[in-house]
Amino acid sequence: MPHPFPSRANPASPDDVGWLAELVHTLANVAVSRAELVAFLGEPAGSDMWDEKRELVRPLSPLIESAVVYPLSHIGIDVAVDLQFQEGSALLRESVERALGELRAMPRAPDDFSSGPKLAYRREGAHGTARVFVELHPSDETRVRSIHLDVDGVRQRS
Repeated sequence: MPHPFPSRANPASPDDVGWLAELVHTLANVAVSRAELVAFLGEPAGSDMWDEKRELVRPLSPLIESAVVYPLSHIGIDVAVDLQFQEGSALLRESVERALGELRAMPRAPDDFSSGPKLAYRREGAHGTARVFVELHPSDETRVRSIHLDVDGVRQRS
């Protein structure tokens, strides 16, 4: 069976977000295992010491500070990933929107005073709905601080 990702997440520059578009497209259209997602992002780095279901990833991209792949079992999601970008990252909101499409503003949690603005994007596909949640830097709303991706509404094969 062929690997679901034709390449790996190793952008040539901060403006190169083709890997993100590929990730969202693939998650929406193909069943991807956590191991395949880890291999796309980098190398396995063990389990989170607090939760063995959370797989740490040593990212290929120097833009990504940390990556964690895990299930959200309590809401029926098998594959989710959190990407944290380097503090001085040049990954721009504009680049993410150019790769995916318009990001929509999300309300901030009432007691959250340290996070930056949050934005959302959804892509329907043959496998399910890829959901992308982007957090911008609180001090520079043009730069991306973190991205969460998961797949909801997975369609069962008949």
